[in-house]
Amino acid sequence: MLPPLVSSIALRFCALSLALFIGMVTAGEAADASPPNFPDQRPAESIYDPAGLLGAPARTRLAENLRKLRDTGVLDMVVVLLPASLQNDPVEVATELANRWGDSDGRAVILYLHGQPQSPWIAITGRIRNTIPSDFLDAIALKARQQGSRAIDPEMAVVDAVDTLANEIRLLQGQSRGGKIVEVEKRVPFSAKENLLFLAKKLPLFAAFALALIALLAAICAALWRAIRWLKLSGPLRFPGLICESRLGAPHGASAFSAKPKASRTSPP
Repeated sequence: MLPPLVSSIALRFCALSLALFIGMVTAGEAADASPPNFPDQRPAESIYDPAGLLGAPARTRLAENLRKLRDTGVLDMVVVLLPASLQNDPVEVATELANRWGDSDGRAVILYLHGQPQSPWIAITGRIRNTIPSDFLDAIALKARQQGSRAIDPEMAVVDAVDTLANEIRLLQGQSRGGKIVEVEKRVPFSAKENLLFLAKKLPLFAAFALALIALLAAICAALWRAIRWLKLSGPLRFPGLICESRLGAPHGASAFSAKPKASRTSPP
């Protein structure tokens, strides 16, 4: 049995070791939960890639595309690529970065986290949400995210997401003047007016289809009528009835048979 002094020292050492271990675990979790230290200034070429996930040619092509989209007023996008996951909500991080780095009416951040199958995440902010309904913007952000998540490498993921988002924004803007976003009417998609316009455009095609269907039905009816008429005319052959007339005179006179209609039957003289 250990002396009381040794036992006390051992217990204190064990308690201290346990406290240090818990402190290290807590500090590690806190470090993981804290977001990366993003710069306050907008990254060069609208691409933040501290780990170098993009190669030089891919970065150059993407930067040129982002520059054109910003200059033409389609959307001010920044692409963020990180080598690890985040404990924070990626959409919240992307939204905060879009508000920090963007200065246009329509701005967005595409956040790609390497190794995460749900990547990328997309946030659209700015006054564009006052001109285009938020549900429309959320829908196209989801579509662009789904398109990018199908890619197998970071370059294709962010390029597909950027292209899809830009194309959908162009369609939603619809009416643009000098590359600037203008007010658009908030309306429900596939309204009655849009349905009528769609039907008017497709009317020649529907008419041609209807005429072809009518011609086909007419041909079928004509064929059936001819078949029925042929069956009636080509029925089983019927021989006229035989009329037996007895001849008198000879003891063993024979009977004569003739094929005469009953209506023409007469008595012998």
